[in-house]
Formats: sequence, structure tokens, C-alpha cells
Amino acid sequence: MALVVEHWVRPGSAGERGLFDLYVGVLLGGIVAWAIPAFIAEMQINWGEARPIRRLLKPFHDNEKPTLIVTAPLYPTSLTAFEKSVPAVLRETVQVIPHHGVPWVLAESDAQALAYVMALLAAAGRTKNLSIVRDDDSTVLADANLVCIGSPKSNLKAKLVNDSFKGLPLRFAWEDDRQVIRSRDGTSVWRSDDECDYAVLVKVPNEEDYTKSVLFLAGISHRGTAGAGYYLWKHWRDLEASTKGKPFGMVLKVRRDDYQCVEPETAPFFVEQS
Repeated sequence: MALVVEHWVRPGSAGERGLFDLYVGVLLGGIVAWAIPAFIAEMQINWGEARPIRRLLKPFHDNEKPTLIVTAPLYPTSLTAFEKSVPAVLRETVQVIPHHGVPWVLAESDAQALAYVMALLAAAGRTKNLSIVRDDDSTVLADANLVCIGSPKSNLKAKLVNDSFKGLPLRFAWEDDRQVIRSRDGTSVWRSDDECDYAVLVKVPNEEDYTKSVLFLAGISHRGTAGAGYYLWKHWRDLEASTKGKPFGMVLKVRRDDYQCVEPETAPFFVEQS
């Protein structure tokens, strides 16, 4: 199952709540069964609830400030078109012919995390100046606010953030051939096992340009990445209440057999700002 991210679709009007133009092309595989209903449900959120979401996501909610969502695509070699029935709520089949040759396909877990991030941005009223880019494009870290989906093992921009930002409260590291998560002072280490994965959910200033920020959602493995996206979407109220929009970091524990079984391994802790 995967997601082709190619061009805009508009799922419909939200009336006084405005339109949200989704930067998602065509959803492939079983992922569509939950993704579109989630988007539509979140579209109906009222502005009274949008206010605390905007506070949590600040500055990513701001339509006037460019934001890039950085994903790590898979690389098919010969596909030029897809045909797939999308969910019953849309009642249609879409033929996709990529604009620039080979389609852009994401792993299932990254697609799930992306869908949850997009749903929350929609609920915050984000309607423009937002793009999804590949991790291997020419974007530099100082260009915009960045949302990095996936760990340094798969996402090149996430690797740049992980390796170069000195103020990260949590960092991915390697123990022999295994990726782990370490606290900033190195006293705590989280390792995945057969039952659980661990993930980070971090919002920090962009150290290449402190007027911008980076939101980092990543698991040690793919299950953790999906779990981080789900936790942000499902538990934004708890996060907003505890962080009040401040930069923060936390570790999440994610069940391997069900990424929606996710719980905080640490409470959110604040990040010092320069």
C-alpha cells in the first residue's frame, strides 16, 4: 500500500471554515479506507477548536509563511500510471498519469503519518503556501518551516537535522547496525524490540534560520513513524495543554502490531530557544 503525491485535489467546501486544498494526489491500496474519512471529519472542526491547534502547531499554521513537508519516496523504475478506486465517500475511480515521469510513491507508514499531519493542518486552517517535497530535492534547511517525516535512516533532510542541530532534545544514533534514540545528554537510550517500536515527536527552532521551525516525526522503524503521526493527530489537545505552543520533544512507545496503540514514553519537555 502506498501513496502517490503528485498534484492537488480539493475534497470539498468547508463553508465558513474555508477550503483546504490538499497536496495529496491519489491514494493507493487499503490506506484509503481510513485516510479520506479522517480528512473529511477533520475538515468540519470549528474555529473555536482550531485556535488551540494553531497554538500547538505555531508557526506551521501560518498561511503567510512557507512550509515544506519533507517525505522519503520509494523509487519505482517502470510505472507510468495507476488506476485505483478511492473510498466510497468519493464514489469514483481515478486514473493517475504522473506529470513528471515516474510517480512519487511513499511507504505505507510515511503515507499514514503524512495523512495525519495534513488532517491536523487542515483543522488549523492551513490553506496555502504549503508544499510536499522529496527529501532529495534541492531544498536547504533555511528555506522554510520544515516537517520531516521519517528517521535519518530513510529521510535525507531528517538526517541533516539530526546530525547538525545542536539543540535537539532527542537524537537518532546507531549501535552497531541498529538505530536507537538517545536523549540529548546521552543518559537515556530507547531501543525497539519485537513488541514495541519507539518514536520521537519534536518541534524545535530551525538552527539554520531561527525565525523558522522544524517539526520532526520519526520512529526507529516504520511503525513508530505512523504512530507518531497518529499521536499528534489524536492527542493534540493533551499536547497543546502541556506545551502551550513552546518548542518541545518527547518519546512515544508504539505497539508493532497496531501503530494506533501508542502512548507517551516521556512527558513533553521544553527546548531552550536561542
